[in-house]
Amino acid sequence: QNFQRPQKISVVWNPGEKDRIRLYTDINRRSCPMQEWATEDAKEFYKASASNSLTEGGGRFAADNIIDQSLSSWCGTGSQGLTIRLSFQERRNLSRLYVSNGLSIPEYYRRNNRIKKAKLVTDTKKELSIELKDTNESQEIVIKPLMAVKSLTLEILDIYQGSSFNDTCITEISPRPLRLSKN
Repeated sequence: QNFQRPQKISVVWNPGEKDRIRLYTDINRRSCPMQEWATEDAKEFYKASASNSLTEGGGRFAADNIIDQSLSSWCGTGSQGLTIRLSFQERRNLSRLYVSNGLSIPEYYRRNNRIKKAKLVTDTKKELSIELKDTNESQEIVIKPLMAVKSLTLEILDIYQGSSFNDTCITEISPRPLRLSKN
């Protein structure tokens, strides 16, 4: 059998095709499917709400900001006890979350509270305690065992105290790695 080395390998993700990833090779200028994976973690949250949101700036700190894949942030007034509810359109398996802690504006990051410890509670009442580092870099939270969820609530238990304000902020929460863009 004559083995030919691929000239190029392409990864294709088309959300219109039932959330599948396909890996293709280019042999003799023909696209040949090699592998396909289901991308359960690629589905985004479709709704976010919070126990409260900072209203300064005409609602610029709304809960929807934490699921928009941008550098805009959610800020809630206060600290411990604040909750954020995230929902999917349908029940799905959740194996990890990615969080960008704090306010995305560098000069304000340490001036506002950031999450230190929190509790995730699913719509089926399963709980997971999480601890975040004091950084605005993306942090991966591995969820073991895998949880089947339609919604989950993050309850803030402890914070890194802000130097100027008693507002707690998060830039983004996602079930897939963060690639944030400026809005």
